[in-house]
Amino acid sequence: MTKIKSFHDPAIASLIFPVSGSQKSMLLFAFIISALFSIFTNQNLALADDGDFYFFQGGRISLERDPTCLACEVIPSISGLVLKSLPAGIQNTIEARPKAGRYVFQFSDESATEAAMQSKSVGVQSWYPVYRFTADDSLVWSYGEISIGLSAPEKRGLLEEFAAKNHLQIIGQSSADPHTVLARQLPGSSMSLCPLAVRLDELPYVDWAEPNFYGGRKLQSGDPYREEQTCLDRIEIDPAWQVTTGDPSIAVAVLDEGIDLNHPDLQSNIMTNLLEIPEDGIDNDSNGYIDDVQGWDFVAYDNQPVPDFTFQINAHGTAVGGIIAAVRNNDLGVAGIAPSCRLLPCKVFDGDSYAGDFRTAEAIRYAADYADVINCSWAGGAPSTVITNAIDYAASQGRNGKGCPIFFASGNGGGNPVSFPANYPWTVAVGENNQNDLRHEESNFGENLCLNAPESRWTTDISGPGGFDYPEEDYTSEFGGTSSSCPVASAVAALALSVDPGLSAAQVVLKVLNGLDNPLEGIAPNDLYGKSPGQGYGRINAARTALSSSALLDDRLEPNDSMETATPISRGYYPWLYLGETYDYYRIEGTQGVPIDCSIQFLSLLGSIDIILRDSNRLVVATSNITTTGNATRASIDYTPPQNGVYYLEVQPYPDHGIPYVLEAQNSPSDDAYEPNQDLDHAATLTPGMSKTYKGLVCRDDDYYKVFLDNEEYLFSLLSFDHSQADLGIQILDPDGIMVRSADGAAYGEQLDPYQAQNAGDHYIRVFNANGSANQEYSLHLGLNFNPPYEGSGLDDPYEENDTVATAAPIGEGFYPNLSLDDQNGEVRDLFRITVPPRKGLRLALGWNGIEDLDLRLYPSVVQNDPPNTPPLARSTFVIQDVESVAIPAISSATDYWIDILRYVGSQTPYRFGVEFLDKAHPWLALFRFCEGEAGSPFNPLAIRDWRGPMFSHACQSYPGTGYWVAGADQETFPYADGLAVDCSNGGIYFPANGDRRELQGSDSDFTVWALVKPAASASDRTVCGIPGLWEIRTRLDNTFDFVTDEDLGSGFFLGNGPPVTPDEWQVVACVWNRSQGQVFLYSSDGSEWVEKMASIGPRTLSGSGTFHIGSTTNGQRGIGLIEQVNVYDLPLASAELKKISLREKISSQSNWQNYE
Repeated sequence: MTKIKSFHDPAIASLIFPVSGSQKSMLLFAFIISALFSIFTNQNLALADDGDFYFFQGGRISLERDPTCLACEVIPSISGLVLKSLPAGIQNTIEARPKAGRYVFQFSDESATEAAMQSKSVGVQSWYPVYRFTADDSLVWSYGEISIGLSAPEKRGLLEEFAAKNHLQIIGQSSADPHTVLARQLPGSSMSLCPLAVRLDELPYVDWAEPNFYGGRKLQSGDPYREEQTCLDRIEIDPAWQVTTGDPSIAVAVLDEGIDLNHPDLQSNIMTNLLEIPEDGIDNDSNGYIDDVQGWDFVAYDNQPVPDFTFQINAHGTAVGGIIAAVRNNDLGVAGIAPSCRLLPCKVFDGDSYAGDFRTAEAIRYAADYADVINCSWAGGAPSTVITNAIDYAASQGRNGKGCPIFFASGNGGGNPVSFPANYPWTVAVGENNQNDLRHEESNFGENLCLNAPESRWTTDISGPGGFDYPEEDYTSEFGGTSSSCPVASAVAALALSVDPGLSAAQVVLKVLNGLDNPLEGIAPNDLYGKSPGQGYGRINAARTALSSSALLDDRLEPNDSMETATPISRGYYPWLYLGETYDYYRIEGTQGVPIDCSIQFLSLLGSIDIILRDSNRLVVATSNITTTGNATRASIDYTPPQNGVYYLEVQPYPDHGIPYVLEAQNSPSDDAYEPNQDLDHAATLTPGMSKTYKGLVCRDDDYYKVFLDNEEYLFSLLSFDHSQADLGIQILDPDGIMVRSADGAAYGEQLDPYQAQNAGDHYIRVFNANGSANQEYSLHLGLNFNPPYEGSGLDDPYEENDTVATAAPIGEGFYPNLSLDDQNGEVRDLFRITVPPRKGLRLALGWNGIEDLDLRLYPSVVQNDPPNTPPLARSTFVIQDVESVAIPAISSATDYWIDILRYVGSQTPYRFGVEFLDKAHPWLALFRFCEGEAGSPFNPLAIRDWRGPMFSHACQSYPGTGYWVAGADQETFPYADGLAVDCSNGGIYFPANGDRRELQGSDSDFTVWALVKPAASASDRTVCGIPGLWEIRTRLDNTFDFVTDEDLGSGFFLGNGPPVTPDEWQVVACVWNRSQGQVFLYSSDGSEWVEKMASIGPRTLSGSGTFHIGSTTNGQRGIGLIEQVNVYDLPLASAELKKISLREKISSQSNWQNYE
């Protein structure tokens, strides 16, 4: 027997029809000949055959035909046209090799398979059976090919004689082993494949004959952990590998913490600079980097871009490299997505050390000169021109002028927007999907997101001890975050370039984007073009990218080459659009008096384009304003239509084409469904019935609604809105237009006591801007009922008894207009249970009658104690108003919560509340309670009891000087104290660098910080908490509190006039940054007295990002002393609210109040 080594396989199509894909006449000829060929020679294959077996080393190998699958061979040069003519019933494409004209399809059922074989589809040469190998349940197929081992090479003549008589053709012979030839069945053969192979095996001059199977083997990786790499299956890597596993000439630069150059699964795929002589101390290629044989370390600035093998974080770059290009089928560990491509290590991080913007920019330029794709699995930090200029260079001048696509992780900040540099237009921002193909809750998202990729988990680890070291020393199953999804996209781009290395950077990106899947169709809030804030343009698909044609690369908003085919837009951010040789047009519905604000951005290094605005008569009504900053040029139009009508934004070569650009349409929010309703004469009619919520309304000026009330019928109403962005009011007017109810004093929602109509007729509801920006979103909750509010002791609403966790009433989204918190038997609370759908935020609004005071709290469903002994996820405890509101963000899975409505003051209380599921919701940011340890034991930051919103996606760490758990505040003085604290006298707690390297985005939006601390006496300032370099709450040497920003240079706002500090005593300190009012407030309390101070913000701003610290500043310096609790809110709490939180006055009239507090 002769072992097969390799064989030569010429293009099979040329053996039958030598067609030229570049000549239309030949294509037409091919179609005609193919049609005749299909009619007269298309083979009809039986779906069952007792002869489906062959011999292997003397043993019989049985196969089963799969009745729902067929292999198909078509003319390669016209395969795209042929596929459109195939019969219906194709359910799945198992294999696609368009260059060879070969496909494998799975059909809906056996009848569809039979119909396909009987069809005479133009361009189809043959159908072939697909077999199931029962030993491992794999699918295999052969396009009529048989491998044959001759007893001697000179016996080929005898085989050719046999072939001529049996419709068989010799099409190849192994150059390494002349005993082995490849034959192919021709149409008209009387035997099916396996019987023919058996017949050949029986010939005296044939040692063996077997079907030349495809498939099957691609599912059997030689990498022990390949089966665990479910990420590869989700991006359909096996069909992609049928096209290419990558080209060794294509390199991906990994800008990270270095790569383990000697890792056995990576070593052979590290790019080598052949122009350098190793270790001769000479810059042989004169590029400025001496002996850069395998990349460069831009931190140490030497030629050793390897990780420090002593720390886990330094395994990051090795893990990224393994996802991209770990060697495949080498009986080691894992398989990379582009396992035949090369890796160029560029080290820009060393643990917590960063190379700095200047050297990182050098690294980007270096990578652009020597690699084809750039991967940056990091994010965060302030914008930097030196970085963006380097990105511009990579995108336009890299890869010898073709440009390098550069992929950045979107960041791991949860609800944060996409981080820098990923939000820069000429990068590709990559987010993370979880195992359910939903956006991972830690993944940053928003309009700048380009695409998502699955979290990888399984990849390479640094060799030997150190690194992740799980499940073994050299591999890990725990590498997640957007750091792990970004290299998935980079590797797929490398596959695209392996197929067509002539693509420009923009064309590579377009090919990747055109290959995306939308895994959440019907669930994600996608716009018309499949783009959503959570998924970008979609989720990466390697097979579709590798298989797609490069002949015509349209962007995602094509076709829009004329006014007739103009793409309709209203608002949005669309990166990576492409102006080819024709104009691009966008259709805009203009509204009289509402500005049309559109712009495009492009790189002037690539050329110049421009925009104009035309009306429906094709007349130019506005030209662009051109501004250039660095290499980026923006052409913008701001035009206010004099009347309603259709307008067209025209993107035109000026004079260049083939230019990528970004389109932004930031027009005012569109009218809601009830506009125009700006006055009584245009009031929109509503019919709420007993209960209805009107969501997604927009208040531009005044909104009027008309509701018919019968005589003595009650109208229940509640208004909810984003309290950090707007302040709206609501009124009820009788049929004569006279106001009968009004509310505009609360900043967190509005409610009106139920109104009973005095006469039947149309009544009016007016919603207006009380003290905030126009164009604000809100929801209106209305209900009609002849039953009066539940007033009076002993009157139960329909949801009673629901006074405990065990008896909590299940509810859903909607308005609950007439409920009651009874005072019978000492009742002080109502509980409800709600399930929030995946990817939906929750907003609750509560209103009530009279002078009572209710609180609204939200707990996780894991709470089973009565009363709850865990801090709420969100709470609203405002005073001197009759409304409460909370909101929490969306997460990726359906989640259960307890809604707790609690009375502080009063007796029997009628109330109403609205429940909304929203695509966006603003949470409070976080709360931290250090009560999970044991006094006298060392502090463990992983054991704190906390609830972290999306700003705090990673567990905290502590500096080495952080001390022990100690006794906390006196619970007699501070009733809400936990009695356990952490000693931060010589250290503190912080959120470490991880992927996005930043944990809190600072801005001018309003926020509140509240903390319970015991400051130590000190000869220097001490830090309660803050973002060093941006803002901090500190104690001063003069024993006062101060709020310090980076612009204060350490001086602070209050300069000794802040609230007092009593060293070595427990006290509350709170800070409110109220940008909207231009004021900053500081408060302190010793548990009995309340001191508040105010200062003007003036022109000072908070802008940027940084690492959030508790108890100290950077490196554990200026430790505060003891700290027990920290709460962070996303809104400015009023003094009365903070006083209530801080003093916890026992103002309830209920004798059993202590049971619930």
